[in-house]
Amino acid sequence: MKTDSYYPVASKLLAQCLAKSKSYKEAMAYYKLAGAESGYGSMFSKYRHELFREYFGWVVAVVAAVLALVVLLYKLLKKKSDKSLDDYFGRRGVGGMHPVKRALLILFHPLDFMDILKRDYTKKSMWAAPALMGITVIVNYVCIYFTHYSLGGRQAVDANILLEMAVIVLPLVSWSIAS
Repeated sequence: MKTDSYYPVASKLLAQCLAKSKSYKEAMAYYKLAGAESGYGSMFSKYRHELFREYFGWVVAVVAAVLALVVLLYKLLKKKSDKSLDDYFGRRGVGGMHPVKRALLILFHPLDFMDILKRDYTKKSMWAAPALMGITVIVNYVCIYFTHYSLGGRQAVDANILLEMAVIVLPLVSWSIAS
């Protein structure tokens, strides 16, 4: 089907009419169809404000519950981290330490853990760097699909895994070769 050259203009005008009647969700669809990101963004803002006003009580309750859970989790993990640090100094060795305990030490006692790592860790692991690079590429690629329409620099249809790999890997490879 061939579209008319005035189609985006018509979609934008329909979106403006829907916005005046406070049908923000439908207006967002027409702004997206017209490719008008600024109009879409303003409609999204109004729609979000309307939704927030409608569910304010639930939002406050969920935020309070999540905050309480985060504080509780922080205290629990800090206690485990302190115990791991005490265990290390009790037996003098990080090699047999569970990776989760190492991660907790990195989060809660980073300077102590780096000293421990420099002192005790002699075996260099070569799989960590490529694994982190792969995870970075995957997260960057997935981020394209989860970034909001009006905030994204690229559309999901333009996503290319090879290009994403090149964007992440090539600067690091060129830096490694140059140094």
